This record gives sequence, structure tokens and C-alpha cells, in this order.
Amino acid sequence: MEGRLARWAIALQEFHFTIKYKKGLNNGNADALSRLGQTAVVATAMPSAAFRLEQIDTWRTEQAKDITIAKLIKLLSTSTPSIDWPPLYRRHKKELFLEDGVVFRKPPPAARALVARIPLAPPSLRPTILSFCHDVPAAGHMGFDRTLDRVRRTAFWPGFRQEVREYCEACPVCQMVKAQSLRPPIRFQKRTESFEASKKKTDNNTTSYICSQLRPDPEPSGYPVDDYYNVLKRRVMQNIQEARRRLQEAAIRQKAYLDATARISEPLSPGTPVFVKRELGHKLQPKWQSGWVVVQQPDSSTVRVKHRDGTEVLNLIKVKPCRPRAIQTAPLENTCQRTPSRDWSTSETTQTSAPTGEVR
Repeated sequence: MEGRLARWAIALQEFHFTIKYKKGLNNGNADALSRLGQTAVVATAMPSAAFRLEQIDTWRTEQAKDITIAKLIKLLSTSTPSIDWPPLYRRHKKELFLEDGVVFRKPPPAARALVARIPLAPPSLRPTILSFCHDVPAAGHMGFDRTLDRVRRTAFWPGFRQEVREYCEACPVCQMVKAQSLRPPIRFQKRTESFEASKKKTDNNTTSYICSQLRPDPEPSGYPVDDYYNVLKRRVMQNIQEARRRLQEAAIRQKAYLDATARISEPLSPGTPVFVKRELGHKLQPKWQSGWVVVQQPDSSTVRVKHRDGTEVLNLIKVKPCRPRAIQTAPLENTCQRTPSRDWSTSETTQTSAPTGEVR
């Protein structure tokens, strides 16, 4: 369940209701959750010729009127083989048989599950069959393939496939309603002047001078390989020395920029309390950790500090001296344990401004 039905189901959960059976005749205002819209069935008048096709007498009478099919009836009614078969039915003589005075054809193996026998249609009934399989409302003016399938299960006559195609293509309703074929009705036309094709074919659009420079330069005479190697080695060494010199100059320049923005402080004396930066911590946890004391500062970049857990050597970037307050205040009471007798709405709080330079 999803979409509108799911939203309706959620809205109905707020109500307490009891489901009771109600007859469909009395439930004229049924909701869309359980019923679909009912459309009145309108009786459609079928052509009288369609009912004639369901009668065996119609086939018997019309087949007897046709000279060719009457000859087939005479040939199939005798047990003596004959070579005087009509040319159109000669290839189907093993498929035709006579039953109740009507000529039938055995259906193909693929269609035997749908129909047991197919009557042979005389020329007088073929227009009626085509109209019944294509024009009536039940047929729906289908295309060639579906109309051919309906005709194939209704009747048989030589060349009916081509007649079905011509009948569907000549249908006035289909010509007015159905879309045009994807194939264009005209042949490909010559291009206009705006899309004029080139009148001259070229294999390149450059001069021969550039193409001649694509080959490797010929080695001049009198220039041995050893001389080429010595010159190349000298050039490589010169390039390496020049690159080393420029890197050293860049390092000195970058160091001067960094030193100009550095915060130079006095060396930390032993016993000075400091803060140590936390490597990892919660986002609400302080970034610096207290309780560290300087033991020794070996050089200008490192310092040895100690904590109750041990001693470590850290870089000065991770150490910050602890500056004590100039004005000492009384320690705050532990307000984590709240007593019921105290009125917190009327309590007074003393605010003390922080001295200049306090670490925040």
C-alpha cells in the first residue's frame, strides 16, 4: 500500500469503527478503496452476416454455389484418388477434408489448441469474413497482423494473406485515424544551398613544410656519440645545480615569512604549568588538557613535560603556557547537586570580568 491509499489508512487509524457487511445493491455510495467505477454495458448491434457465419447451413449453401468448391466436394466425396484438382487447391489437397457436406481444412499444429477445423470460404463470404474480423466494434480496426490472426482462425482460402493486407490498407476509418508510417512518402531530396556539400576533396589543410619537420633530424657528420654524451652530461649537471640553488633560496624565503608571523616567547622554565593539545576528542570536549608541568626545554622547538601518567617530549606547537588569573576568586560551589530547599530563581550570581590577556 502506498500513495493516497497509505495516507488514507493513516488518517483512519484515529477512529474506532466496526466493519459490518452491506449488500452491494444498498451500497450505492461505495468509496474508491474497495470498488471501481462501474460503466453501464451498452448492447451493440452485430451485423446479421456475423450470425450467418455461425450456421453450418450458410457454409454448405455458399460452397455449393461456387463452381471450384463444388468440384472439390465431388473429389473429396469419392474415395478414388484423382489428379484433376483445381490449381489453387492442389497444394492443400492433403489438408482438406469433407464433413457434413462442408469442406474444411486442418489447422496448423500451432493453432489446433484454439480451433479444431477451419471452413473453406467461397468468394461470396470473403467480404463478410473480412468485415467481421476488422470492421465490427469487437474487432476494433486492428492492424494487419491481428486481423490476419482473426481471419486465420475463422476461415481459409488461397491468397487470403494478401487480401487481408489490401483490405486493412484500404479501410477508410484506419486511414483517417491511424498515424502515418515512419517511412517518408518521398525520396531523399537534394540539399539546399545552406547545406551545400564541398565541391573539392582534400586530404590535408596545411603546407608541406610542417609535414617535412615531423621526421627526426639527420645526424650531422663529424659529431660522434661520445661528444654528444659529454655535452648532455654537462648540461644535466648544470641544471641540477641550478635547481638546488633555487630550492635553497625558496626555503630561506619561506622560513623568513614563517618566522615573521611566529609567536616568539620566552623559554619555559622547569615547573611552569602548561596546557597540552588533545589529538582526538569529542566536539564538546576542551581542546587543551590541563595538569601538565614543564620538566625541561632541551632546545627552541621541543619541551619535556610530565603528567601524573608519565613524561613526554612534545613540540612547542602542542604546548601552551598556563597563565594564572591576576585576581583570585573564591572557588565556586558544586552546583551539580541541587537541593530542594534552595530557590534558584532568586539566587544572586556574582560576575567577574576576565583580565586582559586571559586564555579563552
